[in-house]
Amino acid sequence: MGTDEHRWEMKSSAGGASVPASRREPETDGSPGVGTMDTLLMHPREVFRCAIIAAAASIAIIHNHPSGESAPSEADIKVTRDLIRAGQLLKIELIDHVVLGNQNHSSLRELGYFYA
Repeated sequence: MGTDEHRWEMKSSAGGASVPASRREPETDGSPGVGTMDTLLMHPREVFRCAIIAAAASIAIIHNHPSGESAPSEADIKVTRDLIRAGQLLKIELIDHVVLGNQNHSSLRELGYFYA
């Protein structure tokens, strides 16, 4: 992966008695997409395919910004809202979408984008 690419990672937690929902411990990792300097190449079906196969009750999305800036882009916000809606239909909660920068990170949940 070059420095001018976005990298997406997904963490999912399985439902059921073995992993209580309150702990939300990651069980599987996936990479449902890679982007370019200013484009996201990810679709909810790829994200939730991994979650469905893992029988996940919830997921968290994490990706970096090649610029080193952790502020979410308009595309990040749109993808987050699309994933929230898709997750609601599938009964798989999107816990958070975190954007990594060089020395910091931004949580779209903490910034209030999950409630708009």
